[in-house]
Amino acid sequence: MLRSEPARVLKSPFRLSPDERWYIVRTAPRAERRAADELQQLGLRVYVPKRLFRPASRRKTNPKPRRAPLLVGYVLVKFPPRLIDQRRQPLFGIINRCRHVPGPYVTYLDGRGDQVPMPLSSDDIDRLRERRQGNEFNEIKLAESVRAERLAKLRAAMKDGSRVLLVAGLYTGHIATLARINDDFSADITIHLIGRDTKLHVDDATLQIEPLVKSKKGA
Repeated sequence: MLRSEPARVLKSPFRLSPDERWYIVRTAPRAERRAADELQQLGLRVYVPKRLFRPASRRKTNPKPRRAPLLVGYVLVKFPPRLIDQRRQPLFGIINRCRHVPGPYVTYLDGRGDQVPMPLSSDDIDRLRERRQGNEFNEIKLAESVRAERLAKLRAAMKDGSRVLLVAGLYTGHIATLARINDDFSADITIHLIGRDTKLHVDDATLQIEPLVKSKKGA
């Protein structure tokens, strides 16, 4: 009998010691990396989670994948013990020296109604790392998965050899026989024109053809 893994016990960030907490720091627009460099120079530990994507291109080229901050306009920081004061409070004011950190923290209202920096636990950071390692922030992989699912559904709806109705283009309204749906969503079809069969290539199967709807009896 297989044993299930014990559920992870998550620690509340409010119960952690100051040097175990992480905080969310706002940065200047498009300055996450520069802000991170400044904060690291001050001695803070910094984490900038990234997403992987492929830039759009107007040309018929295949742009190289790029990485960009997942949390646009924010970085995550952790204060080491040497930057914790005698009252066991992080030296929050230290980041005011950073040029690319204009409005320091994401805050919440504490029990006294004061706005204080919102803490995160190491568990929160670990979950972010695990999700990144699991390709949840890999937009290229996610797009490929969605594309494969869409192609499978299209092929299931319109099987090779089935009759289809052209709904766009020069031969709109004609009935054709589907030879195959290609990996790029184009389709090869055969249409009967002027007394003979003619093979055609349809650029986009999802826009050009659809399953032939059978008429109801007695209609």
